[in-house]
Amino acid sequence: MKVKVLHKNTVDSKPLLDRTKGAVKALKIRTKVEEIVDNRQINKYGITHTPSLVVNDKVVLQGRVPEMQKIQDILIHEYRQSKSRN
Repeated sequence: MKVKVLHKNTVDSKPLLDRTKGAVKALKIRTKVEEIVDNRQINKYGITHTPSLVVNDKVVLQGRVPEMQKIQDILIHEYRQSKSRN
């Protein structure tokens, strides 16, 4: 599973990065959370609001920072989706 947090390196972006890392750790997912701050890379995803969460190259969250439990729910859902496609 590929997990990325895209942001513009602002103070309000750090909580999404921290909570996403916490969710990955709590779920014992063997992956690293990639942090992307380069505007050109962010623009490739068509994102209009940051911070954003991208899982397996799919934008799953934009412009807000939910609680860690919601991030865990998103990761579980995307994991199941990826398994059903295989």
